[in-house]
Amino acid sequence: YSKLDFQRIYEFCQKEDAVFLIKMHPFVKTLPEIPELLQDRIREFSSFPDINKLYYVTDLLITDYSSNYFEYALLQRPVVFYTYDREFYELTRGVHRSILESAPGKVCDTFDQLMECLEQKDFETEKIIQFAKDNFGGYRGDASDRVIDEILLQEE
Repeated sequence: YSKLDFQRIYEFCQKEDAVFLIKMHPFVKTLPEIPELLQDRIREFSSFPDINKLYYVTDLLITDYSSNYFEYALLQRPVVFYTYDREFYELTRGVHRSILESAPGKVCDTFDQLMECLEQKDFETEKIIQFAKDNFGGYRGDASDRVIDEILLQEE
């Protein structure tokens, strides 16, 4: 958590009238300690049971190497990758494609880059839109209606 400046995030959120939710991976046991004075704009949500439900109230996803952006891509909203340890991660964990080349959104390797991205609203949104098209093709959001039409009503 030393790679996050909560005060700077808080000030940004105040200007934007935004709230910054933090949801850690379920295996992460050490959660961030958010100063009480900042908790009206920065909230720790790791105990929230279903990240997918949070997507509906999220205008922007900031992630690292998690696969959570796959589901979020269906909403075609911006994704920003905060990868302060990208070079080390790529060398030690191994990746089949460079994160810089394949990430469907802006890649920020420093906290300053992340804040500049947020302040400038430079999300490279076209990448997530193309990613959604490439990976989910004909997804229209009406799968249940189509199942009912085909199975129950026997319509094509």
